[in-house]
Amino acid sequence: MIQNQEINCSPSVANGLWLLLAEIVAFKEEITAKSADYFLRQPLKIDGNIRVPFMGQEELLREYMAPLSKAIGIEIEPVSDTAKFSLIDSLLNDRLSVVLAQFDSTAVSDVSDFDLADKEQIVHSFLNEYTEQQRAQSAEVTRVMNGLERRSTKNESGETLYYYAGGSGERTIVIINAFGQGLAYWTRLIADLVVNHKVIIWLPRGSGYETVGITTSYSVTEHREDLKALLTQERIERAEFLGWCTGPKLIIDYYAAYPDQVASMVFLNATFKDWPGNIDAQTDFEKNLAPLLKMVHDRPQLATPLIESLKNVLLARGADIHDPQSSKELMKLLAVPCADLSEAVVEPLLSQTGVVSYAKQLMDFWNYNVSELFGAISVPVLFITGDCDRIAAPRMAQLAAKAIPTAKYVEVSGGSHYLLYERHELVSRLVELFWAPKVFSYRAQG
Repeated sequence: MIQNQEINCSPSVANGLWLLLAEIVAFKEEITAKSADYFLRQPLKIDGNIRVPFMGQEELLREYMAPLSKAIGIEIEPVSDTAKFSLIDSLLNDRLSVVLAQFDSTAVSDVSDFDLADKEQIVHSFLNEYTEQQRAQSAEVTRVMNGLERRSTKNESGETLYYYAGGSGERTIVIINAFGQGLAYWTRLIADLVVNHKVIIWLPRGSGYETVGITTSYSVTEHREDLKALLTQERIERAEFLGWCTGPKLIIDYYAAYPDQVASMVFLNATFKDWPGNIDAQTDFEKNLAPLLKMVHDRPQLATPLIESLKNVLLARGADIHDPQSSKELMKLLAVPCADLSEAVVEPLLSQTGVVSYAKQLMDFWNYNVSELFGAISVPVLFITGDCDRIAAPRMAQLAAKAIPTAKYVEVSGGSHYLLYERHELVSRLVELFWAPKVFSYRAQG
C-alpha cells in the first residue's frame, strides 16, 4: 500500500523544512478542494516531535506551525500523542515521514540570510516560492494541453477517428480514456509524461472531441479496430498502454488481438464490473448503476429524472462529516472529486440523449468478460488504485492483479477514483518506476 508521494520542489527550495511545509500546504489544498469547510470545524494535527534539518541545524517543525496556520487560514495543531490522529491527520503524517526519509541532509537552501528566530519571515518566504512554483506548474499544464496536436485517421468503414499527440522520446505511451469522458482528468498527468515520452491520447469513438459525452454506443470489437487504425496511422509497432476506469478492459482486449504491439499495461482505477464469481467485490455505485441504466435503456424518458440522481452520486454529495474521528465518514470525504473536476464529472450527463447512449455503451461493455484473458497476459502490468475509490472497486482490481501472472498492484491510501489528477505526481512517479527495468521484475508466462 502506498501512502505518500514524491515532493516536486525546485532546487532553490531543496531543504527539509521547505519540503515539509510544501507537503502540509499541498495537503491542506487537497482536502479543502473536496470539502471547503473541513478545517473550519477541526484542526489539522501533526506530530509535534518532528525534527527537521534547516540551515545546518535541527529544529522542531511545530515551531513553524503558528505562522503557517495564520498564513494559510487553518489551525494546525502539533500534538505529542499520535493516537489522537484522525484518518486525515494520519494521511498527512505518513506523507511527512516519507519526506523526512527522502531528505538529503547535505542539501543547502538559498535562504542563508534568514534569522532563524524569525519564523514568520521564513514561512512568508516559503509561501512566496511555493505559490510561484504552483503558478508555474499550472501554466505548464495549460501550455502542454494547448500544444497537443489533434490528428485524424479513418477506420475500415471510412469514418473519421480523432486523437491527440504530444511530447517526444524513445518510449511511446498510448492513453485510453474512459467512455464518455473528456481530458480534464488527464491534464496534469499528461503534462508530466510528455516531458520524456511521446504520448498518444485516444478517446474511444462515440465520445465527442469538441464536447464530452457519448453520442452513439459501439462494441468492444469496433473500439479495438479503431485503435488499430490509429496506431497504424502513427506507425507505432509497440507501445506502453495506459488506461483509466473502463480503459483497462479495452487495453486487455486489444492485447489479446495484437499482443506484439503492447509492451506493458498500466491500469488506473480499473473497473471489471460483472466479473463472474466476483460480483460481491463491486462498489455500491457499480451495483446500483446497472439497474438504473437498464431502466433508461428500456425507457429513455427516464433519463432526465435519473440525471440529477447520478450527479449526486458521482459528486458524492451528502458526504458530510458528523464525526471527525470516524474513518468511514472520512473515507467518503476522500472519495469526493476535487472541486476542479466537478464540471468534468457531470458534463457527460447534461443531456437525455447522452445518458441513453451512455447506458447502452456501459451495458454492452459490462457484458464483455475479459477475465478469461487474464492468464495469457505475459507483458508487465501495473494496477494503481485508491482505497477510497467509490466508483471502481479496489478489491476487484486487486483480484484481477492476482489473476494476471505478470501484474503488480499498488493501492494508494486516501486515494479516490481520480488519482490521475489529484495525485498525478505520485502516479507519474510510479509509472516511471514501473518502466525502469531494475525496479520491477516479472516472470514470463511459460
